[in-house]
Order: sequence, then C-alpha cells, then structure tokens
Amino acid sequence: VSTGVFGEIDGGYSSSGSVEDNKVTINNATVESVYGGKSGSGSSVKNKVSISNSTVGTVYGGYSYRGSSEGNTVTIESGTYTDIRLYGGRTEGDYDEHGNANGNTVVITGTTKVLGRGGEFMSLIYGGYSDWGSANNNVITIEGGEVTGSIVGGYLRGSSRQSSTSEITATGNTINLLGGKIAAQVVGAQSVWDDS
Repeated sequence: VSTGVFGEIDGGYSSSGSVEDNKVTINNATVESVYGGKSGSGSSVKNKVSISNSTVGTVYGGYSYRGSSEGNTVTIESGTYTDIRLYGGRTEGDYDEHGNANGNTVVITGTTKVLGRGGEFMSLIYGGYSDWGSANNNVITIEGGEVTGSIVGGYLRGSSRQSSTSEITATGNTINLLGGKIAAQVVGAQSVWDDS
C-alpha cells in the first residue's frame, strides 16, 4: 500500500481458519490498524508487516482471538510514529479458549522514531502478547533510530482460575539493543495475574 488513508488493512483474514504467510507493505500511508494476519479462532502464523514513512495507530504481525499467533514479524524501517502500538504477535481469548504468542519478532531500524507524549500516551512495543496463553521466545531488535515508551519481549495476562496455569509461561524472550537512542522501559518478560 502506497499513499492514502485507510481504517484497517489485513494481509490475510479468516473467521475460523488459519492465516499464514501473508505480507503487508505500507509506505507513505495513514492507517488506523494493520494486521499481517488476522484470525478469529484459527492460528495466525508467519505473517509479515513492513512499514516506512507512514502514520499508523496499531500494528499486528499476527493476531488471533482464540487461536495462537506464532512466527510473525513486524519491521519499521523509517518514519516518525507517536503513541503507536506494535505487536509481533497478539492473542486474546478467555479462560477456556485461548492461544499462545510465541516466536514473534519486531524490528526497528534505520532512522525510525517511535515516540510517546508521556503518561498514558506512550508507544508500546511487544514481541508477543497473550491473554490467558503463553508468550515465549519472542524477539525485539532495535537497530537504530529513537525509541521511547515501553518495550516488552513477552507479555502474558492470566488467571489462577485457569486449569492449566502451570503450563502458561513467558520465557526465552530476547531484546536486542544494537543501536539508536533508547529512552524506554525495557522488560524481557512480564506476567500479570488477574484474580478478580
């Protein structure tokens, strides 16, 4: 996609099936939300999103509501982005039906600036983010540019009421800070347990 204003762009979509091996490339466009792959109850696997010189609100390499999101990649190559949300892989679901966000990647390169206005208005970068499932082996790499806000390799939100709590993990996540200016909270993995 080059130039124009868009609400949502999906590289691939299925309400119940798997969404795999899709690629979205955005240059000089304004987009509210971008999904490399998006599925309701199936898996979102090996999808890619590349963005340069654009205005974007939220980016998902792969997204699934009740399935897994694994092996997806988001790359931001250039441009300035304020209060953006980046997810290599994102899953939601509930106690009984959920998936994992494993093995996803986010790369920030070139002269890219990912900025926030402060307070609740900040940019958030997640390698993998899962509600009720695991977030393992995700990778975030900052090669250049400038990043403020929050960087989290793997994030999971679960509940002790889940029957398989012991199997839900956020491990093996990696953050590579190879260049650029970093003024952000950097967390390899974060687990939040909701017992309300």
